[in-house]
Amino acid sequence: MDKYTLYPLTHSEKRIYITQKTYPDSPMWNVMASIRIDKPIHPVLLKKAIGLVTAENQNLRIHFSEQGGQVRQYDRAGLKPVIRELDFIGHGGEEAYQRWLADERRTVLTVGNSPPHLFVIATVAQNAAYLCIKMHHIVADGHALATVSSNVVACYEKLLEDQVIVAGDNQAGFLDTISLEQDYLDSGDFEEDKDYWLNHFKTAPEMVELVPRTTTEDLEHE
Repeated sequence: MDKYTLYPLTHSEKRIYITQKTYPDSPMWNVMASIRIDKPIHPVLLKKAIGLVTAENQNLRIHFSEQGGQVRQYDRAGLKPVIRELDFIGHGGEEAYQRWLADERRTVLTVGNSPPHLFVIATVAQNAAYLCIKMHHIVADGHALATVSSNVVACYEKLLEDQVIVAGDNQAGFLDTISLEQDYLDSGDFEEDKDYWLNHFKTAPEMVELVPRTTTEDLEHE
């Protein structure tokens, strides 16, 4: 860990982290994609494609370190992504994979000392396989997941055709987000916004009394 530079969480990341600490058994922060590949799979090239996409995407390299109740993030540049290989041929095939996928959706990804993302290559038949990508919402939303999925598949198809893979432009990542947030916190806009909201909620707002829901049984008695 000493060789990595640790960075604080942004405020949006803190909200997710604290909420998960409050509801540790909820899988609501899982973001998943399951892409079917209807052709014989080439695991070596698919893993290479995942590695290439990960290498040029900073948010796919984020890891977190939790020590003494404090969590920090760092860029694990140069390390290989976590990739699992599953073979369902002769072990239930498609149906077994779907059961595994349902269970995996309920398995909680945590923000701590484990990777916030997982890649799985699952073979279900001689001519069919799935690429499953699972990420924690603290590093990706649905749009980001769709982009990662399409980039991996596109890179894999190029590798199958022996095309030269050209590294993409540097993408904005978590370090840019940290820098932008700090610029705002150091600005006069932040002080003005903070004063406004502190004054706005100087006194607690009146409690709202919720009216009980009307049930079908209540309507029948009217």
